[in-house]
Amino acid sequence: MDEEETRKDKLDIFYCQGNLLKVIEYQSGSIGLFPLHTSGKNEESHVRDNVYCAMAVWALGLAYRHMDDSDGRAYELKQAAVKCMRGILFCYMRQADKPNDLKYVYEISRQWECSNVKLMPLVDG
Repeated sequence: MDEEETRKDKLDIFYCQGNLLKVIEYQSGSIGLFPLHTSGKNEESHVRDNVYCAMAVWALGLAYRHMDDSDGRAYELKQAAVKCMRGILFCYMRQADKPNDLKYVYEISRQWECSNVKLMPLVDG
């Protein structure tokens, strides 16, 4: 067994037996975001957690591309990461009016409403 096959076997362990395949299963089908909690009906997501998930998925996709993957896993993983980042962009575009409101909000107690790191539209359908 040469070194390249050993590397591919290790990548397969990360993909199949590791947690990455489980992470991709939780990705929202409609918007592509990953939920904050995986138990129950969760419609909440955080930008930081989604960026971390997208980075992990993208990195494994690049590793498969480097190994010249013929199973299509590199493409699948990279598209999952792109879908997540597009979902974040979509949610920020829906909140585009909130930073504009910051100009007109002078009350300190209401300024937290103008920027939001929680993304709520995880409902599929």
